[in-house]
This record gives sequence, C-alpha cells and structure tokens, in this order.
Amino acid sequence: MPNRSQIFKAGISVHIVLRSNNSRPCFYAAEDYRYYLHSLLNHTATFSCALHAYVLMSNHVHLLLTPAHEKSVITLIEQLGELYNQYFNRTYRECGSSLGKRFNCYLIHEEEALLDCQRYIELNPVRNGVVTHPGEYPWSSYRANAHGVNSNSLTPHPSYLLLGNSKSQRMVTYRDLFLQSVDHKRRNSISGAGRSGNSFDS
Repeated sequence: MPNRSQIFKAGISVHIVLRSNNSRPCFYAAEDYRYYLHSLLNHTATFSCALHAYVLMSNHVHLLLTPAHEKSVITLIEQLGELYNQYFNRTYRECGSSLGKRFNCYLIHEEEALLDCQRYIELNPVRNGVVTHPGEYPWSSYRANAHGVNSNSLTPHPSYLLLGNSKSQRMVTYRDLFLQSVDHKRRNSISGAGRSGNSFDS
C-alpha cells in the first residue's frame, strides 16, 4: 500500500471514490444524503480542500477535490467518515462503518482531463440507470455547475473558468459539454482508476 503522504500533492486535483462495505446501501433516505452532503460542504473549507464536483449514489460516493496541503484529503475523508458513520449507526441502530474505511483515488495531472472527470462523476446516475439526464438527480453537483443552483458551495476549477468570460457563459458551455460523449478511452481510464487506483485505509 503506498504511503499516503507521498501520493497527495498540494494543488493537484484528485478523484476520490468511497464505497460502502460489501456494496450495501450507505444512504437509505433523503435525510441521509442531506446529512452527508451538509457535512461535506461544511468541512471542505475547514480542511483546505476545494470541491469541484461530487455525486452521492446509494452505495458509493465520488468526489473531485484539489487539496491545499498534502494531508488535506486524508483529514477530510477521515472526518467525513467518522461523522457520517456515527450518524448512520445512531439512525439505523447498527454498529460498524456504513462507508468502507478504504477508498480509491487517482491524481489528475492533465488539466484537459479534469472536465472529463467532472462530467464522468456527474453522469454516474445516468450510467447507473437512475435518471435519464444528470439534472434530474438531486445528489450531485451538476445543477450547481450547469445551472448555478447553490453554486457557492463549490470552487470552480481553473479548467471550468476557461469555459467562458462570465458565469452564465460558462454554464451554457458546460451544459453543451454534456451533449458530447466522454472519449471512450478517457472514460475507461477514469473508470478503471476509480476501481483500481491507489487504495487507502481512512
């Protein structure tokens, strides 16, 4: 297992995939999603992580972050896991961890790959057959990035800011990106890295 401090780099974006234990649901009700999302949005700034995109699925979570410090990601994930697992066990009278203590990640060194990764994350509910359009899914960052809904909870990545000279122009261009499919090779690369990238205990 790689040394965590040698993987995360300040200013280098990272795609995080957290999965539940044994593929069991980690979110049952809307309140569960709201609690995790509230904790996520409250703690990204606390632990010096810029949040660009996210999606909460029934048994896993995708996050696209840029840490300000090497330890920012690990500290954030540990805190989120502790808070949510306490909530989950209290709510459902269970013991143990609803979200697994291990997570996969991979660094995004090429800036042109970042928006592809961001689209990949926000299209997750469509690929899983939950909705037919990403805007229909309430537990992702698509509505913020594409329509400005609660967008102050996210930090636009420089790649996103290059999409236009104004917020409205950027949102239009961003929505247009979803009319195009993610390059097949790039999509497989993102998907494969999410499953087999560096794996850590949180």
